[in-house]
Amino acid sequence: MATYLYRLAQGSFRQSSKAAIESTLDALKKLPGVTSVTDPYQTNQVAPNGSLALAT
Repeated sequence: MATYLYRLAQGSFRQSSKAAIESTLDALKKLPGVTSVTDPYQTNQVAPNGSLALAT
């Protein structure tokens, strides 16, 4: 299993466009050997302050 951590120096993932993260998740899903990718918005893996989001 791999972990992908999104980190913002400023701002919040809750305020930013989900499209950018979803685009990255789509690209990760296409990598060889990847069988699943979790969406940090759907799994509530966004830090309370919005500066970090975790996909696995």
